[in-house]
Amino acid sequence: MTILLLGFLPIYLMSIAISVTILSFITKDRRIYTILSITASLIAFIISLYILILTLNSGILVYRFGGFPAPLGIVYTVDRLSAFLGTLSMFMLFLTSIYSSWMIRSRWLYLYYLLLFLMATGSIGCLYTGDIFNFFVSLELLAISSYALTAFYRDSPRAIRAALRYAISGMMVTSLYLLSTFIIYGSFGTLNMADIALKTRNPNAVTEFTGTTFGDIIVSSKVAISLMVWVFLFKSAIFPLNFAWQPYAYGEAPTPIAAAFTAIADTVGLYGLMRILYTIFGYDSVLADFRASILLLLRVLAIISALIGALLMNFQRDVKRFIAYSTMVQLSLALLGISLDNIEGIASAVLHILSNSLGDAILFYLAGISIVCCGRTVECLGSLKLKKMIVAIFSGGILNLFGVIPIFIGFWSKALLVLSSVRLGTVIYAVLVLVISGIAAAGYFKILYRIIVSKGIVQPIIKDIAIPYTTSLTLLTLVVVLGTAFFLYRPFMEFVLGIGFDVVNNYNTYIVRTLTIS
Repeated sequence: MTILLLGFLPIYLMSIAISVTILSFITKDRRIYTILSITASLIAFIISLYILILTLNSGILVYRFGGFPAPLGIVYTVDRLSAFLGTLSMFMLFLTSIYSSWMIRSRWLYLYYLLLFLMATGSIGCLYTGDIFNFFVSLELLAISSYALTAFYRDSPRAIRAALRYAISGMMVTSLYLLSTFIIYGSFGTLNMADIALKTRNPNAVTEFTGTTFGDIIVSSKVAISLMVWVFLFKSAIFPLNFAWQPYAYGEAPTPIAAAFTAIADTVGLYGLMRILYTIFGYDSVLADFRASILLLLRVLAIISALIGALLMNFQRDVKRFIAYSTMVQLSLALLGISLDNIEGIASAVLHILSNSLGDAILFYLAGISIVCCGRTVECLGSLKLKKMIVAIFSGGILNLFGVIPIFIGFWSKALLVLSSVRLGTVIYAVLVLVISGIAAAGYFKILYRIIVSKGIVQPIIKDIAIPYTTSLTLLTLVVVLGTAFFLYRPFMEFVLGIGFDVVNNYNTYIVRTLTIS
């Protein structure tokens, strides 16, 4: 019965979105939408957390829609990686719902929550599914709702332009993913990830319902993996694919949505890369040499992307764009961890996703106060100095992203990345990580200087800041607790490294659990 929760969660999120639509014909009372959103997102978080606990106790979970066995039917296959990222996504959905109740005052509130829950539905669908075409469907749902949320302030020409940039480039890129699914289906006769993974390692394997491979799977697989990697780099906001949309989308989307993009939307791209490059086309697949070349290319791209993002951080006057480029740096470092092809690298990528999701939200939530009081410019952050506790929380968020103090989880994400580089037998990547972190630090401390020392623009802070204060303090507390737990509570460290081990080495269990009828 508990396995039913895997299939229930995305359906539940979709039903909430539909309920909001129905409610819009009955009432426009914002309190009803707020209560529904917060309550529903809390339930979704509890369900996702329970699923994560189940994976810790029982291993990989498989839900077969309609009872049809894989690869005949669509399945959800949830391991520790997807369960953890799903829990993070639902946690940020919950905090976004709370923060939105404070900041979003639009008369189109029902549309806002409708799109927010559709975005969450797409995210969970991508993370849980074991089918590459179902992944595409969920990705489209995630993408379309993200485009619409970017344009939520429809009276703003800049928001409309940002949404058009995001939508046009996004539709072009995601169509390449659809093309790759056609190519894979033509060569492997299946869309099931586990079935494809089995046949990439043994092209002569014959599975029930889908048979064996067709034609030259080497060439077709190279084309498919290249297209998929390109798509996931776009979704992960990696240079140069992010320049057409990410700074604009983060800048013009409502502040709570910009804070949610990292955990709910951008994470899907990095997850897709891990699933494609490890579970499906692993180091012992027929594409081993081609995969090694792709990983090398991704290392170079990750370094370039992180370096450019760190440099651009130092020249931003718009605080939301500053955070956008900070996200670019952190996600690029996560990509570097993925490309290093070892357990520590994957673990560092997971921690970078976690650290950046929480750290970004802290900055966005507190910047939202200055945006409401004064504006989006960096100078307006001077308003925050009127509240010393807010300055302390903001500083904690900055220090976490900088990753220099061991009590923050951001420190351990970079420490694992350096260790991963050493494991690879070269220190060049470790040195580059430190250089990039130093350049980014200049941007971070420039922001702190604006708040603490510089006069800037100081406007009186509105009295009603309990929600942004509480949510950001909760996030900072979580960042410190997780950072402390990583080196004091061994099971947590083993859990993170265990995710890395599962992704790199445990694909056989993924295949067997998915394709075995139990």
